[in-house]
Amino acid sequence: MPNVTLSNLWSRVWSRLDNNTQLYETAALTYAINESIRITNIFIGYIQTTGTLITRPNQVWYPMPDGVLIPMKLQFEGSFIERVSLNYLGETFPNWRADTTANTGYAVSHWMTSGLDKFVIHPADSIGGNLISITGVAEPTVLVNASDTISFPEEYSEVIEDLAFTALIMKEGGKIMADGMAVYKQAISKLKEFSRWQAMRQPVQSVQMVQRR
Repeated sequence: MPNVTLSNLWSRVWSRLDNNTQLYETAALTYAINESIRITNIFIGYIQTTGTLITRPNQVWYPMPDGVLIPMKLQFEGSFIERVSLNYLGETFPNWRADTTANTGYAVSHWMTSGLDKFVIHPADSIGGNLISITGVAEPTVLVNASDTISFPEEYSEVIEDLAFTALIMKEGGKIMADGMAVYKQAISKLKEFSRWQAMRQPVQSVQMVQRR
C-alpha cells in the first residue's frame, strides 16, 4: 500500500493546473486536497478506527467513541453483535428501552445507531463493567506539512486528485470549468464503484451534513 506525501499530491494536482502556483496557492491547494481526502474516505471507508468504552448498569444509550465518524460494527466483550434498525427493535421488542440482561434473560445481542453521535445496545447490560468496541470510518488526519503522508491504494489517490483539481478550477468558469466537470463526473463514478454504501448522494451535500456534527 503506497504512502503518498502531501508534497507528492501537490505536484500531481499542480501538474493538472499547468503548474500555476501563483493562481493556485499552496494554502488553497492543501485545503482542497484535505477536503477531497475526507470526501473520498466517507464513501470508501478505507481509513478506520476502533473506539472503546465500558458499559454502565442498565444503560441503554451511549455516546459514540471519539474518532468514530461513521460506525460500522460493534463488539461486546470481544463478540460481534447484530446491528438492527429502530423499526426492528420496536416491532420485535416493544419494551426495548426497559429491557436488560437481568429482566429478559438475554445476553446483549443487538445494537443500533442514533444519528452519528449515539448508539443503543439491547438488552442493556444489567451488570456493567463490560467492554464495547466500535469500529468505523475515521476522520483522516489533516495533512499540513510537505512530508505528511497518507496511505491509500493508487486508484483512490486518483479520485482525491480529481476532486481537488475540480474544486480549484470551479472559480475559472467558462470552458475550463466545463471541461473540469467531465473530470468531476469521472471521480463521482469511481466513488460509486468503490463505495461501501448501498446508496450514495452527491458528496457536497453528504459531507456538509457529516461535518455539522
